[in-house]
Amino acid sequence: MKKNQERKLPFFYHWKLSRKLLLLFLGVCVLPITVILGITLYRMVHSSIQMQLYTMDQNYDRVVQNFENIQDRMDRIASLVTVSEEVGDALRSNEQDSLVDELQRFDRLSDYTYQLEMSSDDVSILYYIPEQFLISGSGNTCYRPESDLKKWNVDAETMEQTAGASWKVIQEKNRYGQRKTYLANFRVIWNTEQYTQQLGIVAVMVPVNTVKESMDNVMRMQSMYLLDEQGTVLVSGGNERAQDLQMPKLQGTVSETHESSGAWMVRSGLLQEGGMTLVSLVPRDVLVQ
Repeated sequence: MKKNQERKLPFFYHWKLSRKLLLLFLGVCVLPITVILGITLYRMVHSSIQMQLYTMDQNYDRVVQNFENIQDRMDRIASLVTVSEEVGDALRSNEQDSLVDELQRFDRLSDYTYQLEMSSDDVSILYYIPEQFLISGSGNTCYRPESDLKKWNVDAETMEQTAGASWKVIQEKNRYGQRKTYLANFRVIWNTEQYTQQLGIVAVMVPVNTVKESMDNVMRMQSMYLLDEQGTVLVSGGNERAQDLQMPKLQGTVSETHESSGAWMVRSGLLQEGGMTLVSLVPRDVLVQ
């Protein structure tokens, strides 16, 4: 009996009944509801983040597909140019030809080039040819002197190694005298009768705005960057506000989804041709807003 009297009573033993009922209510109702709400909120935030990551990846894949379609069109036209008889006939010099003969050959090449450009609305073609051809100095045609390649850091002597992979952003006049900013792919034109001889360089170009348009329709605060082999930004698009923030170095491992890199979510991947890389950046704090 004495042991039972000495037994320690619960701290709420002497509470009023109302306080005990309140404690019971908190334990039975409020606490479970709070736990359930916390778990639900966590799952909602996690689901929202996963959905945003999915959207970011979908935007990235769409931009890659659009640009590879542009590359395919440019590659098709470049291939038609570099093997065409019209190009070879015009650029193979013959000391016996008169100026009239030379101009007639270039007229045929101009007509052929015009047809190629019309087959793809936004593609323009320029030929960088030896200065011995009088037409190379005409500003409002599709011909330029080879010396102009220096403006774009394109070395005609080393183009054998970089043919098909030399991509530059240039500002040039098209055949109509309209100056635009283009993304250009430079290719060597070889003499099909003597394959060790370069006849000139062709630039197959699309307006930079054509590339930017596919980059701009992306998620809020998502930015896109097209880099060349040296990591130099060729074209950028997306959210301008995000581009003004302090960004990480636009290099890294190729990934199939956006991955965390400090304060950013980053995805990068090599395109099929040209050695270029497409990078997507999104601030991490956007995912939890």
